[in-house]
Order: sequence, then C-alpha cells, then structure tokens
Amino acid sequence: MPGTCMTAAPNRYETLRRALACYAAGRDGEARTLAADVVRRHPDDVDALRLLGHVDLRRSRGEEAAKSLRRALALVPDHAETLNALGVAWLHVAPAAADIVCRRALSVDSGSADALYNRATLAAARGDEALRRVLLQDAVGRRPDHVSAWNGLGATFQLAGDQAGADRAWRIATTLDPARAEVLANIGGQLWKTRLPEAAAIAAGRVLALDPHSVTGLTARALAYRDLDRHDEALVDSRRALALAPSDVVVLCNLGICLMSDVRPREAAGVQSRALAVDPEHAEARWNRGIARLQSGNDGNGWRDYAWRWRMPGFTSPARGFRQPRWSGSLRPGQTILLHAEQGLGDTLQFLRYAPLIKAAGARIVLEVQPELRRLLDGWPSVDRLVTRGDPIPTFDSHAALMDLPEVLGTAPVTGPGCTPYLGTSAAFDHPLLGTRDLRVGLVWAGGTAHRNDRRRSLPSPVAEHLADRLVDLPGVRLFTLQLGRPMLEGRARAEAIDLSDRLTDMAATAAALSRLDLLVTVDTAIAHLSGALARPTFVLLARDADFRWMLDREDSPWYPTLRLFRQASAGSWTDVAERVVVAVEALTRTARE
Repeated sequence: MPGTCMTAAPNRYETLRRALACYAAGRDGEARTLAADVVRRHPDDVDALRLLGHVDLRRSRGEEAAKSLRRALALVPDHAETLNALGVAWLHVAPAAADIVCRRALSVDSGSADALYNRATLAAARGDEALRRVLLQDAVGRRPDHVSAWNGLGATFQLAGDQAGADRAWRIATTLDPARAEVLANIGGQLWKTRLPEAAAIAAGRVLALDPHSVTGLTARALAYRDLDRHDEALVDSRRALALAPSDVVVLCNLGICLMSDVRPREAAGVQSRALAVDPEHAEARWNRGIARLQSGNDGNGWRDYAWRWRMPGFTSPARGFRQPRWSGSLRPGQTILLHAEQGLGDTLQFLRYAPLIKAAGARIVLEVQPELRRLLDGWPSVDRLVTRGDPIPTFDSHAALMDLPEVLGTAPVTGPGCTPYLGTSAAFDHPLLGTRDLRVGLVWAGGTAHRNDRRRSLPSPVAEHLADRLVDLPGVRLFTLQLGRPMLEGRARAEAIDLSDRLTDMAATAAALSRLDLLVTVDTAIAHLSGALARPTFVLLARDADFRWMLDREDSPWYPTLRLFRQASAGSWTDVAERVVVAVEALTRTARE
C-alpha cells in the first residue's frame, strides 16, 4: 500500500490514518467511507485514491477500483504499485488493457513480481498454461517469497501431470506463509477453478486437518463436493462455515450455490438475500438469487437480479462499452436498436424470439450474432441488418443484450413469448436414408467440452452407447447421429446409426438436417434450442440440477412447446433417464404404426 502524506493537514492526515488502520483490520466498509471522505474534500489526494482503489479491489468491485486508480495514475503516472492494482481491476473486465498496464508496470519496475503474476493470471484466462508457467517461474525467480506465484505454479504443474513439481511448489508456499491452512485453501480453490474437484477436495481436506475451523477450507471443500455431486456433504461443510462466519457474504453466497445444486432454489434465494442484507451491492449474490428465482418461477424479480451479471468480475460475456445508452424498452419513430448476442449459441437462439416483437413495434433492428449463426439468420425478416461479432457495427441509437430483453420488456417464461417457430430454414439437406418410412430419430449425447458444467449435462460414454444401441434395436426406428466434437459411439450403433456430423458445418446446415427428422433426442446443448425455435419434436435429457431456464418439476417448457423434458431422479442417474426416453420413442413408433 502507498504511504500516507506526512505534509497533509492534521484532520486530513488523521482521517487517512484511520482509513488505513481499518483497511489493515479488514473493516473495508469503514475504510472506504473514510477514504471517500478524504477524496471528496481533497480530489487530488493520491494516497486516498489508491486506498479507495485497493478497498474496492478487495470487495470485488473492479470497475469502481479502476476509476480511483486511474485518477491516481493521472496525478502520478509511473507508480508501479498503482499500475499493478489497475491491472488486477481490469483482469476480467478488460484483459487486453490489463495486459498493457501490467507491461507498463514492468517497464517502471523491471523486478515487479506482482506484474508478472498478473500477466500469468491473464495467460491462464486465455488457456495459455505454457506462458503462465514461464511468467510464474520468472516471478518467483525475482521474488522467491511470492506465495501467490508459488501457489499458481503448483497449479500449473498439477495440470501438466507433474505431481512432484506441484507438491514442491505448494510445499514452498506453505513454508513461506505462516497461515499454512489458508495457503492450502487457496490451492484448493485454484484446483476447483481449473476443474479438478477431486484434487480440490483433497487439498481442502489437508487444510481442515491443519485447522478444523478454517472457513476458507470448509468453503473450498463444499464447492469441490458440489462438483462431485456429493450434495449432502457440500451442505454440511457450507453450514459449518456459516456457523463460524455468519455474516460472511462469500460463505452465504456459496451456501446458496450448494443449495441450488441440490435443487432447492427457494432456500437458495433466501440465503442469497441474507448475503445481500450484508452487502447490497454484491453482484454474484444478486445474480445467483436471480437464477434461483427464475428456476422457481419468480420471473420478474428473477430477471432484474439476473441483470447484475454485468457487474461480476470475470463474467463469461463482459459488458460492452458502447457510447450509446442501454435500451430502456421505450420506442420512438425511426429508432435503431442494436441487439447483440452474449454467452453461448443456445442463449442466442433462445432469446432471438424477442426480435420479431420489437420489430413489429416499429423499431429498426441491427442484430449482432456469433459467426456460426450467420447463414441461418441471413434474410431473417425480423431484423434490418445482420452483422457477425467482430464486424463493424452500423449506426444505432441504443443497445441491449439479448438476455436482457425479458427484463427490459417486462416479460417472463410463463407470460412471455412461447410462440414457435420463430426461425425457419430454406436450405436443402439430402441423404438417401432420410427418405425412409421409419421414424427418423436424431441423437446428440454431449455438449461442448469448454462448458463448465459439461460433466453434468453430457451423457457418460457407456450410457450414451447403451441409449444408442437401444434406439437402433427398436422396430421402425432409423437412428441418425448429429454429435459434433466427440468420437463416434462404439457398440451396435456404430454400424447401424447414420452419422451426419460431417455435414453439419454451421447452424443453417444443422437446421436443415433437423427439418428432415421426426424427432431429436439430445442433452441440454445449443441444438435443443435450435430444434425448439424451429418447432421440431424434441426430447431433452436433463441433469437433476438442470439449468434455470428449464425450471422445476416440469416435463414441458413454456419457451418451446414442442420439447419434452426427461429429468434425472437423482444426481448422476442417467441410465433411468435413457430408459424412459427409449420407452417414449417406442410409444411414438406404435402411434405411427396405428
């Protein structure tokens, strides 16, 4: 932290001294109030601006921190510590700018291990583990006591399969830090973030062996147990952590997440509300409460809470920095509105349904989508101009992300537009066997591997093979596979099923294929939304803790009337789901014969 200004007036100095003392004691709310008071009275107080930035960083308020830190840098441009802090503030919301700032910090202080560590964090976010390791090794070479860099280095070794290297790095980290348990807890958190829940649970167990009352250790193990579908144990650890820290926002937030995974959204929403009573501006708690409310049917408040995703550091789709205002929902003659995609292809396909409503109300619409959707939407009458993400955007008056439209328009799944089809296809899709009189069933058994919850939503290979074999054995069924990015199934289905994947070059080709099928059987991935938007008959296989948009205890979807939902009875129980799908397909063949 920067030192205080010894030449400041006594009252100003005393206020800043008290603010620093509060910061050191972890009383961030008091520290921020005092620092903000100094800045209000003395806008050019560099030390107060820096302190304000550090406090906001610790409270995960990156945008607010960046404002204070940039003001401090305008006054003292080449302050390495402030540059590093600004890099941290921008790590998730503006990674390119963060990298520039971290490089600038290194030019000011070539020995800055913190700047190297921040650049390593950016490399990890891009998936560049090789660069991350090089930067972390450079960081510990320049500052051998950099605990966070040793922690990160251990994680890179773990990911590379070098357990000996990981153990050595973590042993150094735990030797350096007197709070050994908390260092190990950080390691567990890193392992969880890198999708190694088994290793994260082991690391958290080591924490709790050293300190059974470690709140961080209990929270880390709870999240790892959650990812391993050990929900009862996750809740036990979460509640133990809450008993030790009843007003800790992070602990409350994580308990809510574990309750959601145990399909208890109403309880989860209540816990997130308790977190918000402590910190009303906590974006993650607000967003999580929105998801819980939407899953349990509390639609209006759910969408308002869901809009807080833009304030979350590291959110999948960072907020767009347009000069034009966010669209409020009102219309005036000749107004041009930019609607832009966010998150995944399935999200785009689901919320495109609002474009025809806005167009019909008299707006001119510019639509920006992912490249995979370009050909599907070419000529779509519900928009005036279609652009692909990364292309120049024509002039517009206001903008809205597609998933903000339910909140902006005041609609919700149970009251909003469920009318399908709202997409169509004119592309041809030919295959000799598509002319069969048998029931033509398409199968997709897995989503994209990059999705954090892919392990939950995709069928394990043995279950997928069993389902495919059972479907090809049904009289009157011809099975077609539309699976992308995964090896073809083994077993009888390999010889009997018709693989269409090499023809599915984009969503237009996939839509054309779906138009030739009688039924799609799929897990929860983008093709389910495409099929629903086309109003094609679809069976969707869902995990017990399915995404919020499928709500609770329903076999139908108000979003897509042609979908039928098949849910797990218990976490991980896909075999029963597959059997129920086979029975339902068999019933369709009997109906067709009759």
